[in-house]
Amino acid sequence: MSDFYSATIFLSVFIMIIMDMLVSGNDLMEHDKKQTVYTISVLVIACMVSEWFGVWMNGADPSLRTLHILVKTIELSTAPIITVLCSDLMTPLKHKKLIYTLIGVHAGLEVLSAFFGFIFSVDAQNVYHHETFYWVYVLAYASGVLLFIGQLLSESSHHHGLYRALVIILPVFSSAGYSSSTVPECASCGRAQRSMF
Repeated sequence: MSDFYSATIFLSVFIMIIMDMLVSGNDLMEHDKKQTVYTISVLVIACMVSEWFGVWMNGADPSLRTLHILVKTIELSTAPIITVLCSDLMTPLKHKKLIYTLIGVHAGLEVLSAFFGFIFSVDAQNVYHHETFYWVYVLAYASGVLLFIGQLLSESSHHHGLYRALVIILPVFSSAGYSSSTVPECASCGRAQRSMF
């Protein structure tokens, strides 16, 4: 694991904490919106730290396997929730109950996969693998991103295209993140290659 990756995670956690401090001092923001921002921050931090620990533990001592499974479960179950909460914070969601039910079902499937290994698994050598139904995670995450982009476009149309640049940048950013998480495993070492491209 690179020092740059670790520093990025560490700094991102502090940025989330600073953002929460700024939000808590904002008297113009409604209480329920503040609570949503705090929830998003906690989930982002949990997801980032879990990902970091997952990368650190990949291929490490097999005695860490249970902890590795736990952090991968946290990472994979929280990432799609974050985009849905951000979408709901921007503009109240239509079909909110259905969307949150689907996100809850996805989180439940990730928890079940921790035991049965159909979305992801960690083998006896403590190496993480994508399994047959990994597409369920990809679908949940991509759906959340598309929901967020749709909400952003809707909100942008109400403010004379104010967010158009974000609508262009976010898919590029998301694609880069997705492509880095689906890099094939190295055949000679059994570990995921950590190259961005």
